[in-house]
Amino acid sequence: MDLRIAITDDLNSEREKLSSAIIAPFSKVGLNVGNIDEYTSGEELLRQFSAGRYDLIFLDIYMGGMSGVETAKRIRALDKNVMLVFVTTSNEFASESYAVKANFYLLKPVRAESVRQLAETVAQQLNNTGCAAALPDGTVIPLSSLVYTSCSGHYVNVFLVGNEPLKIRTTHKIMEESLSKYEGVISCNKGMLVSLANVARIDGENFLMINGDTVPISRRKMTQIKNDYTRFVLNRIHSEFEKDQVTVIVSGATALLPVEPKVVFYILLVPLFLAYRAIVDADIVKCFATFLLSFTIMSFCKNYAIMCDAVIHPELGAPTFSTDGALIQLGISCAVTAAIAYPVAKYGSHLINGLPYRRVWLISIVMSLMFIGFNFTVQPVHYQTLYLNRVFLVYILITTLMFIMLVLMYTVFYFIASALLKAGKDKEHISVLEMQKKQYDAQQKYLEDTSRIRHDFKHSIIAIKTLADDGDIEELKSYLDNYIDTFPSRSPVRYCGNYALNALLCHFEEQAQQHSITLRLRIDGDNKETALTDDELCCIVGNILENAVNASLMLPENNDRRISLSVKADDASGNLYIVAENNFNGKVRCEGGHYYSTTKGGNGIGLESVLFTAEKHGGTATFYHKGKVFCSDVVIPLK
Repeated sequence: MDLRIAITDDLNSEREKLSSAIIAPFSKVGLNVGNIDEYTSGEELLRQFSAGRYDLIFLDIYMGGMSGVETAKRIRALDKNVMLVFVTTSNEFASESYAVKANFYLLKPVRAESVRQLAETVAQQLNNTGCAAALPDGTVIPLSSLVYTSCSGHYVNVFLVGNEPLKIRTTHKIMEESLSKYEGVISCNKGMLVSLANVARIDGENFLMINGDTVPISRRKMTQIKNDYTRFVLNRIHSEFEKDQVTVIVSGATALLPVEPKVVFYILLVPLFLAYRAIVDADIVKCFATFLLSFTIMSFCKNYAIMCDAVIHPELGAPTFSTDGALIQLGISCAVTAAIAYPVAKYGSHLINGLPYRRVWLISIVMSLMFIGFNFTVQPVHYQTLYLNRVFLVYILITTLMFIMLVLMYTVFYFIASALLKAGKDKEHISVLEMQKKQYDAQQKYLEDTSRIRHDFKHSIIAIKTLADDGDIEELKSYLDNYIDTFPSRSPVRYCGNYALNALLCHFEEQAQQHSITLRLRIDGDNKETALTDDELCCIVGNILENAVNASLMLPENNDRRISLSVKADDASGNLYIVAENNFNGKVRCEGGHYYSTTKGGNGIGLESVLFTAEKHGGTATFYHKGKVFCSDVVIPLK
């Protein structure tokens, strides 16, 4: 494959040396050096630079004007995949090279052994880590350079960043088989593949690619493709944490139980419950409670069907339930279901996922079992029994009274559960208020520190000048030592342009330092307009970080206490992504996709608050764990 290389150095001799030194070692590892563009400064490189234009960039650190490190930072903001190599006479900037994810570090004068190692590293990254893609004709291209493919007759055109399109004699099907195995390469329309990594934005029903071309999106697959792109963006954020993701989607449903014959009915109960469990995203206790309630209601329907069947076929025994009886039970069951479906869906469905208290649901299970036991007890063995004296009338009366009692008890249960749910929401609001207080306190501390420094600065300068004028060097040194001690141990840091969010991040940064927690923050696009208020944004970020800090504190101090947070506004997908990961002890309390605090008395209100705020604005919030890493993914639409 041909490598596209840029060499940036303010000395012409150094550029020539490096250009000639890299050709032979790269050829030995199967890499052909194609175009080598030379630049005299970082500014000149940036004027010509675009994402995907180069596979490898050499940067001299010491240059007139913009330094190599600053140039690398700006390149990384535009292209996260291009490989960077720093070339310098000193290794003092090694930490800075790590910060911009440099791939290699060459010391001048450049030795042949160093270039050989570099060539092997580049070859490994391109050929062994999925950075290179093999086309059907054997051509190998950097995956980062692939924009899209388009079928034209017996040929497929492969459009690349910064190069002329390749025309390969093959079919779309074969090309798809070759490229779809690579992450981010999908079929978006008939005869077309697109690399999601090189999508500039989604414009209506089209992808606008970074090379300026427009690629139509299939209307039939529009929703799926947009979801794929959202997942791709999330995965790229997580790849910066060196992780990947799994998502949980919440839904709700109700069950309608089948009817006679009896044997089939009872056998089908098990797969029916399993299907119900798969549909309703709730823990096993909630699922069993609601399923059992449906079964209880259907058992009353059966009692009334027995009454009707006994009138039609008085000679039959209950075990030989007639076809008429089965149809009657089906009709009664459908009628009851139709009557209660709307009020249950409107007023009761929110309790399934909203009410976390297991004891309440266990009480519901006990209540249902009591009524089911009653119904099975009072059902006659033979229909003739109903015709003895007033047994039929008593059977109707008792069944009706018990059904009314069932309705009344579950009505009381509903109001109690609603009250508990409201109490939980109140706790949630309290949690929001507490987070707002933390935000306010962080802001106040930020202001107080800044104000105190500014207030004392003028007087301190006067004192320093006086001592300097007097020539009292020792007293001046003593004064400066004392003055430095008065500064905060860590000056406020500007993470983003949002004042409230920045103050909150400073607060958690201080907490992290106090407890030996490594906190990595990446804030990009906080100035983008969303439906979120500053309080809501701080509530989401604050709850996520607070949960992460608490989890980290449960780890030993000598353990890897680590938290990563990324806030990214992506214009292409039109979403704000808030993604976080933190290490924890591996102990979780998860019920139906909902995580609850493992601390004594904890209820997981913080994460519920994040979910509530995200869904309020048409977004999503998902939480999951991979081994001993807890992940949070929040997606909020931009305005």
